[in-house]
Amino acid sequence: MAVAFPIAAGVTLAITGAVGGLLKTGGRLVPLASSAVLALAASIFAAAAGRGRARAQTPAPGAGKAIALGIFAGIFMAGFYPILRCGAWGEEGLGPYGTAVLFRRGNVAFYVFAKPVFSEFSS
Repeated sequence: MAVAFPIAAGVTLAITGAVGGLLKTGGRLVPLASSAVLALAASIFAAAAGRGRARAQTPAPGAGKAIALGIFAGIFMAGFYPILRCGAWGEEGLGPYGTAVLFRRGNVAFYVFAKPVFSEFSS
């Protein structure tokens, strides 16, 4: 998790910044692009540090799985707020309670998906 979280956060920031800048016509592109590049660079450095730390340890805990999970989670976290904004508010929106129920269902579904991935780390 120490490797996957910074990678997921960096990928999320880069994707949301790029998409937000492309959708908004009034946004300044140079600061947006430079921040997206810096977020991706930080993610790459975090992945390299995690892989180097895994190689230094005798029983390698599998940094490749954490890096892949971080990238996968970052892509999905980038799409969370636009989908929430479209589904929760407006005339046909779910409202706060319906949104909370669907959010909890997503948490449970992710737990079912992530349990086999992290079961080897919980011993």
